[in-house]
Amino acid sequence: ARDEIVVVVAAEHPWARRRAIAARELSTEAYLTREAASGTRAVATAALAAVGIELTPSLQAASAQSLKRALSGGGFTLISRLTIEAEARAGVLVGLPVRGVDLHRELRAIARRRPALTGPARTFWRWLATHTD
Repeated sequence: ARDEIVVVVAAEHPWARRRAIAARELSTEAYLTREAASGTRAVATAALAAVGIELTPSLQAASAQSLKRALSGGGFTLISRLTIEAEARAGVLVGLPVRGVDLHRELRAIARRRPALTGPARTFWRWLATHTD
């Protein structure tokens, strides 16, 4: 399955009405990000570096949930489109692709065959099957 890391802003942010953001524009806004050891941050940092963009974080947070809450104060973050699915449907957050930068990544999941998945594990596996390509 593939995932896309997107620029995420609050619905009130001026970028929220746009279809995409140019990579060079990212340095004009406060950058809110996960901690340095985050896999999502590493993918985004490497992809942006490949096009000559280096961002300096204004805020580092330990969770995507913290970042989503912090966006109400302005700025942007780079996180998975899957992470903001509920907030995007509710019209609270907007995810935008970065023009000219490949921020897609492969996702892999494994599940045991025996015993069969039940309860929350089964529900999650079904969600993965319907939300990834």
